Amino acid sequence: MSLSIGNKLSLSLAVIILMLLVISSPKPAEASTCSFYVGFQYDIPNLEYPGGKFLAKENIGTKQVTLKAYTPKPNESGSVTLNVYSDMNTNNAPLYSSTVTFTGDAPTQVVHIPIQDDTILNEGIREQFIQLSNPSSNVCFYEEDGWREAFLYILDNEPPTLRVTPSETSYDLAEGGKKTFEIKRLGDLTLPVAYQITDTPITAQSSDYSISSNGGSFPTEIYQDYVRDWLNSQVQYVSVTALTDTETEATETFQMHIASANAQIDGPSTVDFRIIGVNTCSFYVGFQYDIPNMDYPGGKFLAKENIGTKQVTLRAYTPQPNESGSVVLKVYSDMNMNNAPLYSTTVTFTGNAPTQVVHIPIQDDTILNEDIRELFIQLSNPSPNVCFYEEDGWREAFLYILDDEPPTLKVTPSEASHDLAEGESKTFEIRRLGDLTLPVTYQITDTPITAQSSDYSISPTEGSFPTQIDGDYVRDWLNSQVEYVTVSALADTAVESTETFQMHIASPNAQINGPSTVDFRIIGNDGGSSATIQLEQSAYATWEYINVLPVKLTRTGNLTQEVSVWVSTVNGSAKRDKDFGFEPVRITFAPGQLSANLNLYIIDDVFWEGNETFTLQLSDAQGGAVLGTVQQAIVTIYDNEWRTQ
Repeated sequence: MSLSIGNKLSLSLAVIILMLLVISSPKPAEASTCSFYVGFQYDIPNLEYPGGKFLAKENIGTKQVTLKAYTPKPNESGSVTLNVYSDMNTNNAPLYSSTVTFTGDAPTQVVHIPIQDDTILNEGIREQFIQLSNPSSNVCFYEEDGWREAFLYILDNEPPTLRVTPSETSYDLAEGGKKTFEIKRLGDLTLPVAYQITDTPITAQSSDYSISSNGGSFPTEIYQDYVRDWLNSQVQYVSVTALTDTETEATETFQMHIASANAQIDGPSTVDFRIIGVNTCSFYVGFQYDIPNMDYPGGKFLAKENIGTKQVTLRAYTPQPNESGSVVLKVYSDMNMNNAPLYSTTVTFTGNAPTQVVHIPIQDDTILNEDIRELFIQLSNPSPNVCFYEEDGWREAFLYILDDEPPTLKVTPSEASHDLAEGESKTFEIRRLGDLTLPVTYQITDTPITAQSSDYSISPTEGSFPTQIDGDYVRDWLNSQVEYVTVSALADTAVESTETFQMHIASPNAQINGPSTVDFRIIGNDGGSSATIQLEQSAYATWEYINVLPVKLTRTGNLTQEVSVWVSTVNGSAKRDKDFGFEPVRITFAPGQLSANLNLYIIDDVFWEGNETFTLQLSDAQGGAVLGTVQQAIVTIYDNEWRTQ
């Protein structure tokens, strides 16, 4: 039986702080083979699925990571290995490794992970991957990866900086044309940063152009558990548009200024604009793309890395006889044009030769890349009689360099053995690397050992990858080179001990990078004739304006019978029907059901009462069930009247 309410709640910063303080990892179902169930205690627990994340400033020296062994057994010890990797490729050597030992008397351990301060202004959060592995025979994990895997996000401590791209300080705009600037906040993301946009008309009038924003600011705190969204929100955009009118005008000029009182400006703080009037352009120059964009101007180029040089064609539209004009073509490793270009050349057009071909050198790195290498090409420094249409696509392009290494299927996670409790699943990522233009398929088979085929499921059992780009969606094509295989341990009503089986991954036309055979152990429910019912936590806390506090009950041991338990409350400083609402109820578990949920309703009043508590308790287990060790939970209601009184 499950009690729920469909409320959608908007959480404030206070709720996030509360969650970091009071949410603990769910206590796993016991099995006779496991003396310790080990997991992390996270800085930021995930809201929608198991696991969480850790945060550290790069100047912290060492990051303290806490591990806890749940259900520890007296007079026993167990151990796991904690490895820290630079990314999720756990085939590489770890940056740091430590063996962590737990005992019945010391179930909580703290690992001190060294953090390197790189003194570099990073474009993003440095991301490291932490994994627990190599458990001793009496140590188990819950096999949703979150309980034994985590990301460590290392934040910059460099002074706040606003990087402005593109980095050129002057641009031409045809009437109706637009130029968009990216303003990315770098450095210490926890410090407040704001910026202002102003303009100076020179020969232009203010009515000849528009600037989309007069400034902005950036969030300094993480919303809930969305670290990546927080990082992505550190980017804003400002667009400058040359307005269209009916007058015949010569070239007009104005300036845009970018300033900040609490951040350095990396890039142009003043940008000069020239609005091109009638009959001032002898040549309009742009690329002829391998893949033109479908929905907006511009396009992309593709090249295999073993090609030697990539031919890129430029064309001058509306060429004028007896005239010549030029532009500079530069190739960058990314969109940061403050860096030195990888390649640069001047391209000259004439009325008789309006089309020119540039040969860009391509380096074959002989490395199996996880991603397409992406270069950025830009046309700049036009001669006075050369113009661009200023939707960036006409003079900017991405050059995607494809691997030519043999096709490879990378399987993650890379461990070759996993535990699954009944009703749990494990998902594997199969990523296709190497030459993406060659066909690749794979097959999944299984071998029952002590388990029966009816004890588990694997889906899908085969797959393939696209070799051609759909439309102009190069990134979507790359993202489609990933498939997922899920292995599930099926719940049944039989009392069983641990069972084992294997999954095999094979391909006739690709190498396997990772485990080709994976061993699975289904943790049985051989708990004897009794089922054990208990609360998931011994303590809960919530703000009084949250309205609903969900509570979970767990059932372990014999799953074959219907069992039930009586749930009631005992008043403390918090009173039923005054500070909270709950009617005593009998919760029933159907055969095979491992958990049940109920809701406590919190009453938000207008009085300052201080923090209050009451007790949630279990009693009168029926159907052959017994109560576990967590029969009561103390519930703390935090008063929120301090916010207004």
